[in-house]
Amino acid sequence: MADVNAAIDYVLKQEDSTLSGVITNVPGDAGGTTRYGITARYAPDLDEQGFFSDLMPADRALVMAQAWYAKTYAGPLYLDQIASQGIATALLSYAVNQGNREAVQCLQQAAIQLGASINADGVMGPATVAAINPLSPYKLDRADGQMEIAYYQSIVARNPSQAKFLDGWTNRAIQNESLT
Repeated sequence: MADVNAAIDYVLKQEDSTLSGVITNVPGDAGGTTRYGITARYAPDLDEQGFFSDLMPADRALVMAQAWYAKTYAGPLYLDQIASQGIATALLSYAVNQGNREAVQCLQQAAIQLGASINADGVMGPATVAAINPLSPYKLDRADGQMEIAYYQSIVARNPSQAKFLDGWTNRAIQNESLT
């Protein structure tokens, strides 16, 4: 089964390659102020604790980020029950980037393409885990990556101001495909 901590560490390095804890606020980014891939918009509890302040040391913020990723993503995504480390890590990466529901729905659609008999409802649970675990991780990851890229393209089609993020999102999907 997948190692949740390894998946979290990988994604944290995608978000902040040096784990320096730099705080960003990129114009046009709907999440707003961001640290370790966590945005103030979606983590008001961390904001209240000073997570998005330069006054909080990076090492303390990193520990908080690891715990937040575990609570917000690892449990609800059943990462520890996914057989393939690459699939679990890619799922976490996509979820951090676009939310749990959309990431799971893309994974479910990819599994359906490969013959799985599940609903693409965006809800991760025992049925989805049972459907994806026997599939070829390589094939599932490739199909899921294509679903993710199509999703990112649909964001830009709906909101052209997001085009500046498309190359980064696409590169992330391609990078995640190399995990299996």
